[in-house]
Amino acid sequence: MDGTQAGKPNGDFTRVSSHLDLPSLDERILEFWDAPDAFAPSVELRPAEAEYTFYDGPPFATGSPHYGHILQGVVKDIVPRYWTMRGRRVERRFGWDVHGLPVEMEVEKQLVVSGPRQIHEFGVGAFNEACRAMVEATTDDWEVITKRIGRWVDFENDYKTMDVDFMESVWWVFNALWDKNLIYKDFKVLPYSYGATTPLSNFEANLDYRDVDDPAITVRLEITAEHGPARAGDYLLIWTTTPWTLPGNLAVAVGAEIDYVRVSGSIDGLTGTYWLAAGLLGTYFDDTADIPSHARGAALLGTEYRPPFDYFGEERDRSAFRVIESDDVSVGAGTCMIHMAPAYGEADCVALNAAGLDVRVDPVDAEARFTDQVPDVAGMNVKDADGTLIRILKEPKNALVKQFQKLFEMEGVNLRFTDSALVAIAKKAVSRKSGARGLRAIIENCMLDIMYEIPSIDDVKECVISEEVALNKEAPILLYEQKKKKA
Repeated sequence: MDGTQAGKPNGDFTRVSSHLDLPSLDERILEFWDAPDAFAPSVELRPAEAEYTFYDGPPFATGSPHYGHILQGVVKDIVPRYWTMRGRRVERRFGWDVHGLPVEMEVEKQLVVSGPRQIHEFGVGAFNEACRAMVEATTDDWEVITKRIGRWVDFENDYKTMDVDFMESVWWVFNALWDKNLIYKDFKVLPYSYGATTPLSNFEANLDYRDVDDPAITVRLEITAEHGPARAGDYLLIWTTTPWTLPGNLAVAVGAEIDYVRVSGSIDGLTGTYWLAAGLLGTYFDDTADIPSHARGAALLGTEYRPPFDYFGEERDRSAFRVIESDDVSVGAGTCMIHMAPAYGEADCVALNAAGLDVRVDPVDAEARFTDQVPDVAGMNVKDADGTLIRILKEPKNALVKQFQKLFEMEGVNLRFTDSALVAIAKKAVSRKSGARGLRAIIENCMLDIMYEIPSIDDVKECVISEEVALNKEAPILLYEQKKKKA
């Protein structure tokens, strides 16, 4: 030590005091970064014809930035800087997403309201204004943090998805898809939150993915007419972990190449002649079981049966309640005879479409309560109705063959915003198909928000537009069907 005071030159270096004021040091560094005002010139000095368009998905305006936002912010800074150094003009404005579930659920908490009915009582206009106001409460925090990580982005000319010009740009995009004939009408089975009364994107559905316990039951369905190796009075054994979907049953699926057996015997006191996969025989019968015949699943296709509930018996006239083929059937748990409710399962919907069955019933309302179409459980939440439906299957229907003592554990999801379980429901949509390589979109007849999957070049996925929150949406779309005039 030569006695040189801290802060004074010592050779070619300046001594650093051991008494650091880190907040003050942060401020000095930030002033040092700001002093050259380099960001604006880095954009303006590049020619307009050398523009590089950078799409930045804006964050939701629901709180202060966290580590995930900071990490993404760094990545979003690297790419524009790289292209700027390559001589391109890269304008980037900070944005705010004030539409969709995150904002709406947060505002519901603040206003102490829950669900569409209470929101309409409160007033949709007032609710929308509360959603718009939320962004103002977090703007300063975002700007401070973004500057501290050294990200270059324009906060003075920021945008919000509620801005009229932004919403009009969404309408322009949708109109362009319509003009290109890329919109089609169809059903799409989606994860549905009855707590938020809306379908969810894959991102939203996976925010709080949990394992849940569901009841596992085996039900027998009586065959009503002889068909191939099946005899009238035989039973198809179906297995399900979603008893609430049984009122919507419209078919039973088998694997065409799977070996099935016709077994005469008793299961938990219920005597009959049953059909199930040979590989799962031991789950229900011992080695002494009488097996009069075998058959491939293909031989059972078209077999007619009596549905577990008769709420929609008229659908038989539209070819419902018969055995169809599904590629998703495999020898695993259950019986390899799959109960098909196309309103509540994607594989079910695909299988019925492949079989040419244009039939679908959905006796469940927006809050996942059974409608009057199913009077035995009308008004009940679908999950709460499981127990009642199981009791009806046992008595008086005498159709419950086996109820497994241990609940069946399966991967399920709960929406973190409402802590309500999710169910799969087919949502009606209006649109038109395009080629396999084109963008395909589905639209719901309500005010919309976009949920999407990132497609690969060779496997373009559907871009699904079907959210039903129907409150602060940037793209209200009205759909009309032209009816033929009577002569």
